[in-house]
Formats: sequence, structure tokens, C-alpha cells
Amino acid sequence: MSKSKGTALKQRWIGATRSNRCPICGSDSWCAIRQDGAVVTCRRNGTGTERVDRSGAVYWLHWRTEAERAPVQPAPPTKDRANVQDLDRAYRALLAKLGLTDKHRADLERRGLSAELIKRGEYRTLPLNGRSALANAICEVVSDPASIPGVYQIEDSGRYWWTLAGSPGLVIPVRDTQGLIVALKIRKDDGEGPKYLYLSSSSKGGPSALHSVHVPVGIVGTHDLIRVTEGELKADIASALGGAPCVSVPGVQSWGLAFEAIHALGAKIVEVAFDADVFTNVSVKRAAHSLLKEIAARGLQERLIHWPAEQGKGIDDAIVYRLRAGEK
Repeated sequence: MSKSKGTALKQRWIGATRSNRCPICGSDSWCAIRQDGAVVTCRRNGTGTERVDRSGAVYWLHWRTEAERAPVQPAPPTKDRANVQDLDRAYRALLAKLGLTDKHRADLERRGLSAELIKRGEYRTLPLNGRSALANAICEVVSDPASIPGVYQIEDSGRYWWTLAGSPGLVIPVRDTQGLIVALKIRKDDGEGPKYLYLSSSSKGGPSALHSVHVPVGIVGTHDLIRVTEGELKADIASALGGAPCVSVPGVQSWGLAFEAIHALGAKIVEVAFDADVFTNVSVKRAAHSLLKEIAARGLQERLIHWPAEQGKGIDDAIVYRLRAGEK
């Protein structure tokens, strides 16, 4: 008897997913199955033995017969990223669970966005706590959570749970030319290291984020003139306030990604609007020159936009500066 009990104690618990649903209620989240398949902790079917977890939530233990048992294994990490449709589905489910703090809202308003533009942009706040619940929202809409950058499994007291990576901060959706949300960029609340980071699980053995050109929400159809900058939030603000569509590459060295949006939008004139240091920062200057050269090589008209440093670092800063100066 003691040997059997000891074996059971060593068994791990695997969280339910769409490909490994709870055998009691059929759910793909919140419930868990012991690795040998003999016991299920169900969060919805109250016919089992009631228990309360450390957070005060109720669950029920269900013991299964020998014939019902089916061993399960935790999902192995994968570097294979989901397709863009699943990425969009997963990230929209996550955004639906997130709110926006007053601080982040005030920051966006300070940068020139109105309440309506903030709503359209679907900006959110990624909190420090509650990550398992956020990951479960993704698990409910995709069959392979491990393929979604930012989602990974952790072991806690012998149980495996899905959780979410990422530093707390402002969440900025990255949209492709079809309007699909294919990645999430986080502007970190803390001041250490890079200011902006993709939501990714590469450090956990999972997939990295999709590096994509970003087309702000609402930019559809064809446009003779578009602008190209670096930084998703800059592009959102510049598009909303600057009078011309502005798309973004994830970094100046990734300037080649801009052509997907340039062609999708049917542009004939392309204005390169990297930061104000375009003439003094060697890396930015080289990238801008390469992009301008390639634009011309493809038979399009190219322009370089620049502005005095006192008007701000990015094209969005310069636009807001001029708008506010005109109001005085």
C-alpha cells in the first residue's frame, strides 16, 4: 500500500489543452490530468471529491477506472511557430482578457492619441500576476499552445501549467498587411535593457516572435504615398495624426520587410522617416540609404523625411510637436 501511495505522489499533473481535453468535462483549460491518467482535477464537474487550491478556488478530484485511464505527457517545447491565423486568434483572445492601466492610457494620450484612437489600437497592459489565467485564454482557442510565442509550460509541485512570458508593460499589437495580429510588442515598465521587446518564449525553448512589417489598424486599400518608420507605436501615431499612412519595420536593419507593405498598399511614393538622428547615427544613416536606393531600384519615387532634433526623436514626436505648435 505504501509503495502504491509513493508512486502516486511522484506522478506529475498535466494541464488540459485542446489536444488533451479534460476527460470529465471536456474542457481545454483549467483542469488537469495526472500523468498516469488515473486521477483528474476538474474545475467544472462537481460530482467528484471537493478540494480548494492555494488561491481559494474550488476543484473536484475524479478517480478513473483502469479501463478509463490513458497516460498523458506534458507538451514538449517546440520552436515551430503557429501560422498567422492561429497567431491572430491567440493574441486576440489574450487582448480580450487584458485591460489598460490609467498610467499607460495617460502615456498614450501624452503622445497624441485620443480615447477613440487608443480603443481602435487595442493597446493593453500586461500585468505581472495572473499569467496562467492569461495563458489559458490562449489555450482555449488554439490546438497547440506551445506554438504561440510567449506561451510555455511550468512545473509547480509536480503539476504542469501553461503560463505567459513577457515583462510587465504596455502591449502593442503588431499587424500584418492583412490586418492580422501576428505578434505583440511590449514597452517594458522597468528601465533595464531594451525598452521594447517582443512577446516570445524562445528563452524557454519555444518559438520566437514573428518579425513582421507593421501596418496600423484601418490602413486598407491602395495609397499612392506611404511612409516607412521604425517602431510600431510610432507608425500608429504618425498614421493617425500625420495625414499619410505610415508602416513600420521592427528595426532599421530590417528595412527590407517594408516592401511587403509597400506593394500591398500599391504605393508609388515612399517616404523614409527614420529617427531624427538619421544623419548622425551611422547605423540609421546606412539603413536609410539602403532603403532609399532599393525603393528607386524598384521604380518608385523615394524621399527622405527629416526634422530638427528639438521637435522630437521619432516621426510621431515631430508630428505631435507641429500640431501642438499650430494650436498655440
